[in-house]
Amino acid sequence: LFYFFLPIFYFGQENIQKSTDSLLIVENERLRNVLSREDLINWNNNIAKKCSSKNYPKGEALAYINIGNLLWGNFQFEESLKNLKKAENIITQKNIEDDYVKGKLNIEYAQLYNYMDLPDLAIKYCNQSINYFSNLSGVKNRRALTYAYGCNSIYYYKVKKNNLALKSLKNAIKLIPTPLDVSNIAYHYTSIQYNKDSADFYFKKAFELTNSSNFKFDYYQKAVVFMHYSNFLIIEKKYNEALINLLKTKTIIEQSKNKYLKLELYNSYLLCI
Repeated sequence: LFYFFLPIFYFGQENIQKSTDSLLIVENERLRNVLSREDLINWNNNIAKKCSSKNYPKGEALAYINIGNLLWGNFQFEESLKNLKKAENIITQKNIEDDYVKGKLNIEYAQLYNYMDLPDLAIKYCNQSINYFSNLSGVKNRRALTYAYGCNSIYYYKVKKNNLALKSLKNAIKLIPTPLDVSNIAYHYTSIQYNKDSADFYFKKAFELTNSSNFKFDYYQKAVVFMHYSNFLIIEKKYNEALINLLKTKTIIEQSKNKYLKLELYNSYLLCI
């Protein structure tokens, strides 16, 4: 795996930093579909060590943040917290003044606490993340802010602040419409504030996005859209259509390899029986 990052250290310090940032932000996401979780954790660990030896603390912090993300996604909450704390200590001790890195750290804390079923803490850290990301410009940073708004909506739903949740989702799709956020709005109009016309409108938009070039191979988002639509069909008492749709969802979830979606799929199956 060393060939992914070793060549960048043959160039000047500025080029090293730009190349390392690209690896940790862009390449890390691409490799999710190529490497196993364990291999990707090792890949980030190797970059963290190399950044430490080359005195590039921002890269080291980003690598540990990536590892924290991979670990909470695998239910390893304590290990995730350790790596996020490592990143936080580096940011504090090395006085890293970078709104993207701070925003990224806070959104990973938020996601970790959400998965630990601590939504109030998740909201606290997500709001901090939104504040940092709001200081930035550019497409990459707009994506990060969109993601943070989408996450915050989930946390607000958990504490029954449904209006704030819907507001967060609409803030997200104003920046960059994604299948996930658009289908979550459709879900709002399905299960929280029933409005068939609004649900139909947002589901149509969500399915259009899943077929677009940007999201065609994003199996996680596609699976969520199909699952939300299945639940909508169940509410409409169209059980046969819902079951057919859930079978399609099962295939997509297998491609996404997401454990939480598998559980939600099982719960939806039970509603059709």
